[in-house]
Amino acid sequence: MASRDSERLFFALWPDPVLRDTIYKATRKAVRASGGKPVPPANFHVTLAFLGSLAPEAAAVAREAATAIRGQAFELRLDQLGFWPQPQVVWLGANRVPDAARRLAEQLASGLREGGLQLDPRPFVPHVTLARKVGKPGELGSVRPISWMAQDFVLVHSMTHPSGSEYSVLQRWPLAAA
Repeated sequence: MASRDSERLFFALWPDPVLRDTIYKATRKAVRASGGKPVPPANFHVTLAFLGSLAPEAAAVAREAATAIRGQAFELRLDQLGFWPQPQVVWLGANRVPDAARRLAEQLASGLREGGLQLDPRPFVPHVTLARKVGKPGELGSVRPISWMAQDFVLVHSMTHPSGSEYSVLQRWPLAAA
């Protein structure tokens, strides 16, 4: 059980407001067709590593692991819509994962595990969750490719409220120019 001092945290790629709006406009038709609960655009992100509830000492270990990363900036091309039945989500993802994105996620996971933190063992699949609680997605259609120039990654605090999740960026780490 998490203590009162713990925070629910994850590392992510975080879109700027222009990119967030582009994603929203390009995918709103698919989200409507899904019949699911739309994710607020303010919550759009690509998860690099989900940490769960961490005590302050463990959160400090996570920050140290992130600080040790020497990743390269990269272009993530979001070009496919999809549906995962088990978590019941509609998502926007990348048909091809850039090597620099894969290395970033791997380096981060390795550093976190070396620091003694437990991570989800599933492979990194970069995607933006667009809708939750989707029973049958309907016809999602296609999406015009969206270019995301990832120049940094962030640590995010997730707070759950009756109205849904609220995310706050706590810290940013730059990626070196490609």
